[in-house]
Amino acid sequence: MNLLTHMALAVAMSSLVTVAPVHAQEASQPVVVVTYIEVLASAKSQAAALLKPFAETSRKEAGALRFEALERITQDSQFVLLETWKDQAALDAHAAAASTKKFREQMTPLVIAPIDDRLCIPLAVAPVAGRLPAQARYAITHVDIGPPNPASRDKAEPVLKAFSTASRQDAGNLVYDLVVQKGRLNHFKTIEVWGSQASVDAHAVAAPTKEFRATIAPWIGALYDQRWYSAL
Repeated sequence: MNLLTHMALAVAMSSLVTVAPVHAQEASQPVVVVTYIEVLASAKSQAAALLKPFAETSRKEAGALRFEALERITQDSQFVLLETWKDQAALDAHAAAASTKKFREQMTPLVIAPIDDRLCIPLAVAPVAGRLPAQARYAITHVDIGPPNPASRDKAEPVLKAFSTASRQDAGNLVYDLVVQKGRLNHFKTIEVWGSQASVDAHAVAAPTKEFRATIAPWIGALYDQRWYSAL
């Protein structure tokens, strides 16, 4: 199946999974937060011990649609929090919660750089059905669309949306979402979860994936930065 056919199928499904355009976003729309945390190598076990219960507590808060703590596979002193909140008000309440403030205070002496919160707008997302399996493989890919913008961004966005939506149908895929960073509308992220390494490998070499990478290559302003994680 070539990319054009892949995209046509995705467009047919887009009414089920695509959130309103960026310019139409309002305070009532869901908010995705991707938080990068890098700690001292000597503190990675201590950080993991803080991150896991914090995620479990946060997952129970009002308005939390998703909250996961991940550890980078190749650099285990780097972590990510993946959050989805039903609206900005729910995120604001979480940020003000005593548990969040305590977590941030406890993490401060462990980090080697400030905790990096990236607030994002969902573009093509689907609900996550329950808890994901412990052995799942996660990937977060930063796709930076270079100038001239907004022209390049406007060309790339429908291709990214269509590929994300279509990739959800691939064998072994559990999540394939597309978000864009607030305030930097040419900075996209794909958030993937796969059931096994075999499904990851099959998707990577599939013809639609190769065609997608070739299609967006002229628009990319930085490396196609894909990072792999496992759940804590």
